[in-house]
Amino acid sequence: MISPLSGLRLGDFTWKIDNPSLEKDPYGWRSLYFLGAGLTVSAIALRLVTPSYSVTAEAVREHEGIEEVDDRAAVGGKLAFWTKLQYALRRKWAIFIYGTLLTACYSTLGHGHLDVYPAFLVSQRKLDILRQTWVAVLLQSGGIFGAFVGGYLSKHSVKWVPTAFAILVAPFLPLFILPSSWNLLGLGAFFFEFFYAASMAPIGNILQMLCPHPGMRGAFTGIVYNLGNAVSSIAPSIETKLGEDHRLPDRTPDFARIILILAAIVRSIIPSFKIPKGTGRPLTT
Repeated sequence: MISPLSGLRLGDFTWKIDNPSLEKDPYGWRSLYFLGAGLTVSAIALRLVTPSYSVTAEAVREHEGIEEVDDRAAVGGKLAFWTKLQYALRRKWAIFIYGTLLTACYSTLGHGHLDVYPAFLVSQRKLDILRQTWVAVLLQSGGIFGAFVGGYLSKHSVKWVPTAFAILVAPFLPLFILPSSWNLLGLGAFFFEFFYAASMAPIGNILQMLCPHPGMRGAFTGIVYNLGNAVSSIAPSIETKLGEDHRLPDRTPDFARIILILAAIVRSIIPSFKIPKGTGRPLTT
């Protein structure tokens, strides 16, 4: 079972490699948007020539003898998509809240170290752009491998993989922040991101398991993930403000302490989430 998170980490890895060239690029950070636009056009073109395939629809064809299955009504009847969504929001609203809180925790941990960590490397560890890029590359490499490992292991126990790897993040928090040399920081960043990505890898599958109706798995996953991401988007601003308010004796913002505190809090919350039972049943009325 390969997690989509692997592709996300690979994309992050690509732009981190491009980071040193921005220093001499006359367009500066705008070049990232040019690169992103080019990759987006390529992805759209690839999608246009790639045939669609639905595992759910194929299951319906085999078991119910239906040749053409509308993806909005796959598994369990021909109800319209909005009917399923209204039913889920009205009767299963707690599942939406649970999914939003779960994704908010993971996204907060992600935003907390991915968005503010580069500022920490520059302001507190005084790394130049090349060494900062090396640390970032090691961090994203850990994320790629972690997503593969977490996705693979989740086929054996999708419920326990997030909890186990979230716990294993803790020992690497000091190595992620405290060293002064870039190579030790890179080592800590690799293992921190490895266990974080491995813990987060099965989240997409868990959200589909939680979905109140199999015919709206994609919509449910997208809604709750983006709601959680929206909640977590304030984390970098809060961390930056707290870091600037609590400065070191040399007046440097103390991002290290804030990153550690936030990561420790969120990491301690994640293992408390338990997957509710009795979800994912088809809607028949």
